[in-house]
Amino acid sequence: IDHVQYEQMGRKAELKAGSFWVDTTAHIVYLKMHASEDPNIKLVEVPTRNTVLETWLYYEPGFASYFVLKGLIIEHAVINNELGGYHFLIKDCEFRNNGGGGLMLMGTDIMVKRCKITNNGGNGIGIGPLFDDNVEHEALFEQCTIIGNKWRTGYYGKYWGDATSTFKILVYRNLIVRGCKIINNWAGGIWFDNRVNNALVEDCYIADNTTSVAQMYYEIGNGDFLFRNNTIANGGEAVSIGTAYYATLRGNILYNNIRSICSNWDPAYIRNDGGPYAFDFKTVKPSFFNNIIVTQSAGQKIMDMPSWEQLYTGADKIIANYNTYFSTQTTVFSDGNKMVDFNAWKARIAGDYQSKFADPGFIDPSNGNFNVSASSPLQSDASWAFVTSSQVGNATTIKANRNDVLIRYTVDGTLPIKTSNIYTMPL
Repeated sequence: IDHVQYEQMGRKAELKAGSFWVDTTAHIVYLKMHASEDPNIKLVEVPTRNTVLETWLYYEPGFASYFVLKGLIIEHAVINNELGGYHFLIKDCEFRNNGGGGLMLMGTDIMVKRCKITNNGGNGIGIGPLFDDNVEHEALFEQCTIIGNKWRTGYYGKYWGDATSTFKILVYRNLIVRGCKIINNWAGGIWFDNRVNNALVEDCYIADNTTSVAQMYYEIGNGDFLFRNNTIANGGEAVSIGTAYYATLRGNILYNNIRSICSNWDPAYIRNDGGPYAFDFKTVKPSFFNNIIVTQSAGQKIMDMPSWEQLYTGADKIIANYNTYFSTQTTVFSDGNKMVDFNAWKARIAGDYQSKFADPGFIDPSNGNFNVSASSPLQSDASWAFVTSSQVGNATTIKANRNDVLIRYTVDGTLPIKTSNIYTMPL
């Protein structure tokens, strides 16, 4: 009742404020509410179990904790669904309409493929250490759909767990997120929290999530982080880089976000934390190549980085080139002190010299079509490789803008790999 779990009683006579009793013969549920509660205006949830899925498999000598979960629907739990242990494969499952987190994972060697995580009250997905002093490793999330989560926080303002992320990753290394769709959630997109190292995010579509927080937040990690060939649209902060080492953005589309690339850390935090996992709290050598970044409205920024001098001079400075920027405004770059135009930005970072400030010519970005038109300046840019498609009857023709591009394809909905069929004629 109103985000507070009631206690189930065994007999009607035992009812007290904040409890319920079920008459299984008459099929009636009796509620004993608090005096301050009005059932006409309160949220009433009726789950089926406190936790639907909870598995803890600890590694011990001689005991293999392998676990496969496939083709199931997990729904209507009060709190998080949790899996803790080692060597998990979760595929073709749906985690939906739970009161807490849809899928919370703790452990090493985890694969989650083709799962749907939808309309959960807490985080859609969370992954982290099984024990406090562990740094877990090896995880793959592939072709998952994450939609409508964190409604308890976003819609009602009730905080179950952290308040800002849909997909949270904590204390982990060697992790891949590939081909996932993260849209229309009541929080931000992916949050790489404390001590996340060696992470790859590619071919993901992240759009239309809550605009007040980051869609992709790389908070604390000492390398490496690669974010490539993703699309982030209609958000607040598209990519926020914290005290992160060697973050590289390559080949992404960032469209209609309030702050496309930014950092929120105060210079006072540039320090060594002195703990057992000590490293200097600073941003080291963020790199931006072959990205297309477009803002649509006044007040939106393409770059909004701090004024720390180490980002602009020396070995740790920003590296950027071959990007395409466009805005209806001219002063959309910031180093924390003032807004400047593209030429001043290039001078400030001593880079981005082969980048351009021009309309990329998206065909229909408002409806998610980020293909470029025939008149796009990218069509004649030798640093860009992309394909266009056309359809006549049932035959689809795919054409690349460069002769050195090899196209591979699948017909079963899976992502192509290096051994997939080579495209040679219309399909």
